[in-house]
Amino acid sequence: MLVRKQKPFDAAKNHLLHFLVIALLSVWAVPASAAPKTDIVLFKNGDRLTGELISLKRGRLNLNTQATGTIGIEWDKIAGVISKQHIQVETGSGIRYFGTLTTTEGEASVIVVTNTGSQSLDPNRVIVMSPIEGGGIHALDVDVSLGYNFAKAGGVETGNFGLNWTSEA
Repeated sequence: MLVRKQKPFDAAKNHLLHFLVIALLSVWAVPASAAPKTDIVLFKNGDRLTGELISLKRGRLNLNTQATGTIGIEWDKIAGVISKQHIQVETGSGIRYFGTLTTTEGEASVIVVTNTGSQSLDPNRVIVMSPIEGGGIHALDVDVSLGYNFAKAGGVETGNFGLNWTSEA
């Protein structure tokens, strides 16, 4: 009976392959978590629309609603936004504010509620809004790379693994 003896590198390679398959399946099995659609957009004509604030860029507020998906709303039609999400708000002069959003009834305004108090902003000066994650696992950005090469002519096998992470506090 002929028994093939497995080389140590082959055994390690098999274990690494099993580990990677399990790790990838674990990552894909984690459900995507979206912010609750509880943000409120107040229009200058008195209408209200509830959804999830996605961003404000180039004069368009992108809002995701259950009924319509993501829609773009012209910023000059909006009187204010109310959001319990942590939002980054940037003005035309480059000043950034981080906090939740509220507004006052009857007049167009953007009020950013921060840990140190509230800041009332002129909506005409607000140019960018984007939600920021609150922290914990959502503030972690991980990049993983894995490579394997085999040169048949020389019988040379090489493997590499790279891991890079950043955390935003």
